[in-house]
Amino acid sequence: MKNTKLFFILVFFLITFAISCKSTKSLVDVGCEENGNITACLDKNYAENNNIRQTLNIWLPCKIHHCDKKFPLIVHIHGGGFTTGEKMEKPNIDFLEAGFAFSSINYRLIPESKFPDYLHDAKAAIRWLRSNSRDLRIDSSRIGIYGESAGGALTSYMAFTNGINKVEINGNIIDVEGNIGNNKNESSKISAAINYYGHADSKMFCDLKKGLDPNCEDTSDFCHSCTSPISYIGKGRSVSYMIIHGTDDKLVPYIHGDMLSKKFTEIYPNNNPELTFITVENGGHGWWDKKTFDDISNSTKNFFLRNLYNNREVKKEKSRTIVSEKLNYDKDIKNIEKQKNDK
Repeated sequence: MKNTKLFFILVFFLITFAISCKSTKSLVDVGCEENGNITACLDKNYAENNNIRQTLNIWLPCKIHHCDKKFPLIVHIHGGGFTTGEKMEKPNIDFLEAGFAFSSINYRLIPESKFPDYLHDAKAAIRWLRSNSRDLRIDSSRIGIYGESAGGALTSYMAFTNGINKVEINGNIIDVEGNIGNNKNESSKISAAINYYGHADSKMFCDLKKGLDPNCEDTSDFCHSCTSPISYIGKGRSVSYMIIHGTDDKLVPYIHGDMLSKKFTEIYPNNNPELTFITVENGGHGWWDKKTFDDISNSTKNFFLRNLYNNREVKKEKSRTIVSEKLNYDKDIKNIEKQKNDK
């Protein structure tokens, strides 16, 4: 009997040891390439199919043979009104220099998809990244996301449905997790989120579009509370959340950011999880002067340093207002877009 017990104990430790010693593939073996001091892993399909809309890029802040540690990950979600847009083909250098891995994802667009398909894609991308975290040198316990416009709204969906699979909105049961890809046992949890000028209320947003264009099609499956990010606040295990919105935004008016901030504060009155709302006075839909752009870039970097690196030397930023120059779209847009691309 004693020998039998010893045998099973030995088997248990051998299995445990074998699992813990599972070899990590080289970055070359997983299809990555070195680009200067950066390692790039491009066009990875997180849905295990051939759809380019379900691919992502990832960059690591190290040479391909010198990535000997795991990095917290920041994931970018592009904008485009859920009808257009592409993942970034160049990384955010500021985040890499701060010691983060960086990823940018594609997701299916209207009319190929409808809500909540693009949410399912974003969650599938996180599950794929977590499933491959060992080989990609990602610290899967520290993942943050951010996005602009539609990507900001998708970021909000992700933040507010964090850690849950289904949610009831006005009597409708919404599957917020989906079953995209082969990593359904992995978690899609995130730890921090930044919403750049994404909408709060879908009905209000659609009414605005009709006002700007009377011929705007009423996509009724989009224009209701089930697709409004604000409807999901308090439903999941929410995370630290930052909102950045300009008061002169004509595409997604400032009231959307203000509504999200007020609702978040109502649900979490003790500022736990923490909320930071940055108002850009005179700011348009991401159209700000360089000084403002640099100020906000520094705030977002510090937000992720605090929440992903747990760097408490970086103080929590209070909600504040930044005054930007009032820019002329036609005159200044090329310089503004160049600033963003250079980042």
